Amino acid sequence: MRTKQKPKEPTSTPNPESDWLDVTVPSVSGHYIELEERGKLAELLRLNKERELLKRHLMVTNDELTQFANRLWLLEFYVRTRARGRRFGSALKSEADRLERRKKELNAELDAIEKQIAQIDPLILDIPSPPVPEISYLERPPIGQDDDPYILVRDYWIKKLSIRGVSDDEEICKNLDSELMVRNAPPVGIPPTWIDNFGEEWRTKYGWRFYYAAYRDPRTRNRMQKMISKAKVRLS
Repeated sequence: MRTKQKPKEPTSTPNPESDWLDVTVPSVSGHYIELEERGKLAELLRLNKERELLKRHLMVTNDELTQFANRLWLLEFYVRTRARGRRFGSALKSEADRLERRKKELNAELDAIEKQIAQIDPLILDIPSPPVPEISYLERPPIGQDDDPYILVRDYWIKKLSIRGVSDDEEICKNLDSELMVRNAPPVGIPPTWIDNFGEEWRTKYGWRFYYAAYRDPRTRNRMQKMISKAKVRLS
């Protein structure tokens, strides 16, 4: 007489709710726990910070290189080289060479950092960097045929100082004297009529700080303030 065999009981009971807890399934968090246990997570953090910093420096360097096609930037550069008694062409080439060397160095450093990161967690290299806000004052309008380039440079500096948070007119004038200085001559952008009418008096009292002198002089202070106000909106 045959005896009935009992059905085999399952060795384990399926539990869908516990599937996601299966530690044998590879996970990003598990990988990072392992990195921390190996002492690599702190190293990865440091390397990634260095990588992001290098990328930002490279972005700024590339942006500076684009300014060689910007007319207002070239005029500003001319003013600075003239104030230092340097030749414009040679100074411009020297600056371009410096930026190209800087770009090459940054790319080499970035490549070395990314190779180190790839040995720890190569997938992090595929994550895009957070966007960097554009600097609006780098976008400058083209120069018209009837515009005085020195006036444009002056107004550009007033606008730039305003963006940087310099709102006091007297401080703006002091900065203009510094940025637009010319050796043994009035700074760039001062109206010629002011130089003719007050130049000797201002130079005796203030040296070549003519913007500051124009602000301090009651005869020109209101016009200096209007000039600043106009420049702040001219290049907006």
